[in-house]
Amino acid sequence: MKFNLAKLAIFVFTVLLPAVAVGISNWYVFRDSFVIATILLVITVGVAAVTTYYSGAALAKIRKYCLIFDLLICVVLCINLTSHFLLARDVSAAKEGVEDRHIEEERKAVFQRNHTEQQARLLAAQSELLKQQKEALKMEAIRNDAARKAGVRPAAALALAPVGEAPQAQGTTDPLQSDLAAITESRKLEKSLTPEDVKKHWNGWLTFWAFVDVFVAVIGGSLLASIWQWDRNGNGIADEEEEAQPQRQPISMAPQQVATVKAQAQRPNAPRH
Repeated sequence: MKFNLAKLAIFVFTVLLPAVAVGISNWYVFRDSFVIATILLVITVGVAAVTTYYSGAALAKIRKYCLIFDLLICVVLCINLTSHFLLARDVSAAKEGVEDRHIEEERKAVFQRNHTEQQARLLAAQSELLKQQKEALKMEAIRNDAARKAGVRPAAALALAPVGEAPQAQGTTDPLQSDLAAITESRKLEKSLTPEDVKKHWNGWLTFWAFVDVFVAVIGGSLLASIWQWDRNGNGIADEEEEAQPQRQPISMAPQQVATVKAQAQRPNAPRH
């Protein structure tokens, strides 16, 4: 058999590289089952390599079976490769979603801390205002008492600022609206799947096609091995059939027939009329 570079290139690009890509995806996504998944891929690639290489010296109908077998393997590998590509994208999107959710949770925690500190400052300001009002009321009572004792009409009552009107920090927004917006955004982020959820979602589909891949390789390879027929000389006849055909033996005659033939050969020619 001659080495066919074109056939090798097609095999590399249609069988070997897709299997390598699936193996890389298994390493990054299903690392615990990477070894057994790699063995399944080696079985598929190995059987496809053997049938592809030796099909050139096989009978014509065997070459047709090999073509169908390689086509089935390529279809299954294509489905596996596409599924692993989609899985990788979903896992990447899930990781980004988890990172965004962590950023949102951290932002919400910072907002909650700032809100708590702001409330603490407001309470402190209100407490200080109440203290000042108490002092003012106390001084007002002392002045009014002194004025009554002196026979003087007390001055008008001191106008005190309401307690609820304590000054707020500039640039602050309504805490209720901020909390509501943060909760709404957090719930939206919580709906996104985690990488573990994505893997669990794809696990059944990828397992099914991995089984289909190895079943096609093992059962198809065993079937081809059971019906394989060589045609190394390319004459369209199986080599084992040519070897089984009996060779032609020389014609043997009985002794009487041999003597008759010899007598006819020695007899003189008859006279011509």
